[in-house]
Amino acid sequence: MKKLFSVNQLVEVEPLNEDWAGSYKTRLEDINEDLLIFGVPYVNGGLLPLRVNDEIVIRVCNKTAMFKFNAKVKTVIRGDLPLFAVDIPAECVKVQRREFVRIDVSIPLRYRDKPEAEFIKAHSLDVSGGGVRFAADKNLAIGTKLEMVLDFLGDFSITTRVEVLRSVEADARQYHISARFYELEHSLADKILQWTFKYQLSLRRKGLI
Repeated sequence: MKKLFSVNQLVEVEPLNEDWAGSYKTRLEDINEDLLIFGVPYVNGGLLPLRVNDEIVIRVCNKTAMFKFNAKVKTVIRGDLPLFAVDIPAECVKVQRREFVRIDVSIPLRYRDKPEAEFIKAHSLDVSGGGVRFAADKNLAIGTKLEMVLDFLGDFSITTRVEVLRSVEADARQYHISARFYELEHSLADKILQWTFKYQLSLRRKGLI
């Protein structure tokens, strides 16, 4: 199980505490014989107030998939870099695609419904490793299949196929379209997932979320 983890790996921490419900991004700072040591996540410009024995869920990605495990905070270390530690888990559960983290982010994209058609420019409303929600100037029927190119803010771009799952009229001139990736290699889905982690982590470090 230890081989699943590596120093500097991005992870997601979810406290099982109603006062701090949500998912928070951080990084695996160190690994020793029995413990995984993480940076304490930031929230609203401050530190997530983790305490010893707090129950949490940790999600972690490797090159092929995303996994999660339940843990208890074993120790909290104060200092210039606040840390917390948990026991290395005996087992992890593979996260299903429907559980992929979805983040609100506007990235440029373009799509078309036929190979000979001109691409239509649009932008995303949110994105995950499993699909995208985007703003369109016209309605798209459920089940419509599209060729789509997404630009992840200059870091990389992908061309894939999507299927429309839902269309909601936002106002008289715009529709919000939810679509799933259905011809996306697992390695690219994982690349998107890693990008969402890094993007959210950068926002947290800037105090924007």
